[in-house]
Amino acid sequence: MARLTERDSIRTILNQDRPWSAYALGDLAPGFFEKCVWFASDGGALSLVYLSFLTPVLIALGDDRDWSGVWEETKEFLGPGREIYIGVRPTVMAHLRTHHAIHHEKPMLRMRREPKDFNGGDDSRVLRLSREHEAAVARLYGTGEAAGESPDFYSPEMLSEGVFYGAWEDDELAAVAGTHLVYLEESVAALGNIFTRSDRRGRGLGTLTTSAVLRRLADDRLQTVILNVHQENHPARHVYERLGFRVHCPYFEAVVKI
Repeated sequence: MARLTERDSIRTILNQDRPWSAYALGDLAPGFFEKCVWFASDGGALSLVYLSFLTPVLIALGDDRDWSGVWEETKEFLGPGREIYIGVRPTVMAHLRTHHAIHHEKPMLRMRREPKDFNGGDDSRVLRLSREHEAAVARLYGTGEAAGESPDFYSPEMLSEGVFYGAWEDDELAAVAGTHLVYLEESVAALGNIFTRSDRRGRGLGTLTTSAVLRRLADDRLQTVILNVHQENHPARHVYERLGFRVHCPYFEAVVKI
């Protein structure tokens, strides 16, 4: 087992499965890479620990069959009693369930879109958002807090760093679609922060805003575009499938106590 510090060595592993490794590829960017710790096995398993949050985030990458040794190195680094937020595929999840307490488990799907031009429809209500729209976005996402529907990993800085579009009705946002990451150097983007106000659902606003984001990403001809969706969120999955996304793999998000 070894701790990796060279981007090229890490990139070689990540490029073996770019849709699953999309967030990790984004973490190769300056400003993010410095917040990451990477452990690798001789058999090709890779553990990414992202330390920017109060609860560290762990993603299991590479060859899951060689995971156990990498996990021991990761545990030793983090220390006993620590809670971490994980994103792992079923094989790794089965290993963790056997040895640790699991909380807030969510069965998810990673979906990918093939790299080709996107020619979705247009609508005058859908406009590009920026940091000046921070308050309006916060009000919209706030309407979903009581039901636990607000985006989990949104920060206002994303409005400047990513691609966001909103659908406006009566000077208020009714729907927003955006990105968790866009990293041109690695040709990767992850859609996220997609939300429609509960009283405006079923009107196609989620499709309109997501289409606008995809049109903008198509201009950059990114090789890998992905998103995550809960396995039981069938309406959202159908929207994404109509927009050209296909299931890449199931996985789990959860909190694990070491």
